[in-house]
Amino acid sequence: MTNKVTIEKVESLARQLSPAEQLRLMGNISAKLSDALSTELSVDEKTRQERLQLAEELLAECKDIGDDSKGTTNGLGMLRQMRDERIGQICRKGV
Repeated sequence: MTNKVTIEKVESLARQLSPAEQLRLMGNISAKLSDALSTELSVDEKTRQERLQLAEELLAECKDIGDDSKGTTNGLGMLRQMRDERIGQICRKGV
């Protein structure tokens, strides 16, 4: 017979502890999980440098895009010109 530990058993045992001991247990579990997750999430220096360089390149591209968008486009003038051209095409067909 296997001695399987379930969350229910652990909770039952934890309830038998005093509140101070429960808090200490929770702190210990939290610290161990934080350590485990931080080692999983750690990135080596080479990867970090590559990501930093990529981020800088993307920022530079975004800056260029932003600069390109600043222009002196006369939208109303363009619409009037297109309208006039279209009217001219329609009038020539009717002649």
